[in-house]
Amino acid sequence: MFMFHLIRGCMKQILVAENEFIIAQNIKNKLSKLGYVVTTGITESSEIMNSVRRNHYDLILMNVRLQGDLDGIEIMNEIRTFSSIPVIYITSVTDKLTRKRAERTAPAGFLKKPFEYDDLIEVIEQAMQRI
Repeated sequence: MFMFHLIRGCMKQILVAENEFIIAQNIKNKLSKLGYVVTTGITESSEIMNSVRRNHYDLILMNVRLQGDLDGIEIMNEIRTFSSIPVIYITSVTDKLTRKRAERTAPAGFLKKPFEYDDLIEVIEQAMQRI
């Protein structure tokens, strides 16, 4: 099973926009072992948008609550003006209004914090199959 993940993740690039350092590093470590190229440490709205413009990411894992003037959903609204890159929202905020706002950006999935890493891998694999 591990080899299957390694082959599938090979050269796929993921941006993890997560403001909790430990969560971001754990995600990076898990996904790197599966063959994904993972970028973390970018949490400001302008940095995220600039990074998406400069790099070819296959997927974004986006926390809804980030530093800066825009939240993750607003950042994805901006990104949608120049890219159709898939996004999976990672959030502890699950109210209906937030979910409706997020759904307008056509996300590939949602993960509610705290989450199991098996669930993370499953949602990512589903999103990658649609690319």
